[in-house]
Amino acid sequence: MTAITLDIQQKIDIIEEDEMFSLRKCDWKRIKRRVDNIPKPSKFISISYSILLGIFGSTFLSLITLKNISNLEPWIIPFYFITTIFSFLFAIILFFLEKRELKYEKKSVGEIKNEFKEIESLYIPKQKSKP
Repeated sequence: MTAITLDIQQKIDIIEEDEMFSLRKCDWKRIKRRVDNIPKPSKFISISYSILLGIFGSTFLSLITLKNISNLEPWIIPFYFITTIFSFLFAIILFFLEKRELKYEKKSVGEIKNEFKEIESLYIPKQKSKP
């Protein structure tokens, strides 16, 4: 800390590096509002695995009925079998991927909101309710 003495006998302390960062209340509210309005994750993954599960169900049921049909081309049953397996596997992978993404997003936003509450409890006095 550096001190400056003026001729009028007043001492002014100049703080070289402040430990706190001042922030206007309107800026604080704006940042908090933006955190509160963080968009929810895209529904693309859930729509994709729902479609894949629909394909799985359809091809699985088709496989059951195709077993009883004679005079089929030799590629039809293997094609349906591969489609059934891969659609189910990709649907499961996307399902768990979405769950992990939602968990991470919820945790991250929750931590930020908890920080806001902690800071507000330290610096913003609670309003007394009027009887």
